[in-house]
Amino acid sequence: MSQPHLRQPKPQRLSLLILSGELRNKIYEYVLVRRGYIIVDRCNLAAPALLTTCGQIRNEASGYYYQLNTFRVICWDTDYSALFAFHQRTHSHRVNDLKIVYRGNTNGWNGLLKALRVVHERRLAIPEEAYELSTVKEAAAAAQGAIDIVEELVEDD
Repeated sequence: MSQPHLRQPKPQRLSLLILSGELRNKIYEYVLVRRGYIIVDRCNLAAPALLTTCGQIRNEASGYYYQLNTFRVICWDTDYSALFAFHQRTHSHRVNDLKIVYRGNTNGWNGLLKALRVVHERRLAIPEEAYELSTVKEAAAAAQGAIDIVEELVEDD
């Protein structure tokens, strides 16, 4: 005799969101808070995978990651892409411990300081569209362009 085909029950989908908020918070803290500091540079710009799973988890867990960790953003020469990317990722979160570490040729920072001085003295206007850059590469290119303009202005002085 053959047995009738029994339907297998559909496996339940597991989700972090079915847990209580208190338990999720403990998980976020355990998974996202690190000892020491987190290095952010042009090769390490990604947010932790947990923060990319869904909007609700990102909203709940981002505070643990950005407020309870120590960050070191490494900038090389005139490449500020890590700083721009980190700022773009954290603009709506408070970062309690951030240090910007510069590596490389000091002319890049001197150029940035000159650019800031010229802008501050209102000798160079920053166009409104510079504040609406959509990518980190565009922002880095804009910063380099500003430094080049300022270097020309300083040479003319």
